[in-house]
Amino acid sequence: MRNWRNGLGTLAVAMLSASLLGSCGSFQRNVQLSSERLAQTNDPLSSTFGIAATALRSTVLAAIRQPVTTTKVGFTLFYQRSSELLRSNFATADLYSHSLAEIPGSPEFERLLDRRNIRPAERGSLSLRVDGQTFFPDFEREVLKAKKSINVQIYIFDNDDVGVRCADLLKSRATHLSAHVLFDDMGTTFSHAVAPTTPGPIGFVPPADIEDYLRKGSKVKVRRTLNPWLVSDHTKLITFDRERAYLGGMNIGREYRSEWHDLMVRVEGPIVRSLDREFTRAWRKAGAWGDFALIRSPIRSSSENQGSGPQLRLLRTDPSEGRYDILDAT
Repeated sequence: MRNWRNGLGTLAVAMLSASLLGSCGSFQRNVQLSSERLAQTNDPLSSTFGIAATALRSTVLAAIRQPVTTTKVGFTLFYQRSSELLRSNFATADLYSHSLAEIPGSPEFERLLDRRNIRPAERGSLSLRVDGQTFFPDFEREVLKAKKSINVQIYIFDNDDVGVRCADLLKSRATHLSAHVLFDDMGTTFSHAVAPTTPGPIGFVPPADIEDYLRKGSKVKVRRTLNPWLVSDHTKLITFDRERAYLGGMNIGREYRSEWHDLMVRVEGPIVRSLDREFTRAWRKAGAWGDFALIRSPIRSSSENQGSGPQLRLLRTDPSEGRYDILDAT
């Protein structure tokens, strides 16, 4: 931390950085580990300025581009924190002590979801990809196989060797199709300052910023998800040609390929078009017009749900849009 403080230019920047560091309890320990593996992480000075820039974007830029989102998220945080304080100090009835007639998977449960205005079911099929050794080879094959579009929304797009390999693949394909990458500003910036546990290739030097690396010499379009009130977007959604999609828990980086026990779900069928629209909405919102880009909604074709496969529902939590589908389904 001493080197970081010396590198800060002003007390204001130091306070902003400290507020971000306080939001991640294990960050200091991870940075200490990172100092032993500088070949896989940014130096402390670069990391500090990256975090300070994220703090500025999360406060000033988010308020300008996304005033509606910033206001909604602020009220949501205030309400949730107040409710938690009240529940922790006053006895409440156990809301889940009784059994429900609407068992998940039953017709009664489906009718319950309809009554709670959760979006209708759509056709599609699912298959699991357990751990990075299964998912990442699939991801690379899909990137090479895609013909029209690749859309990546991710919480962390790391700048280690695995992240750079994935970036290189996307850059190589961007001359032949439409390629978009949207990553969470805060999550990705923090990851640049933290080295993975497993060592990378000898001599590998990470790019200082994965956004600059993705843009340099390529046609990949890149945007950052802003973080009003320092709230991150943990969405991991990747679509190919609006026909195949992956979503789940894995980010792009060495930790997720080699270290973490995690899961992704491969989705096919008409429901992928709805997933792709979710990406498009997030992409538009992350642009220069922010919330104002969402005034006009895309038109949905009435024939999009035709196809085979079981009926699936998309459940999403997004406080800025008042969506609590997962909570409403319980």
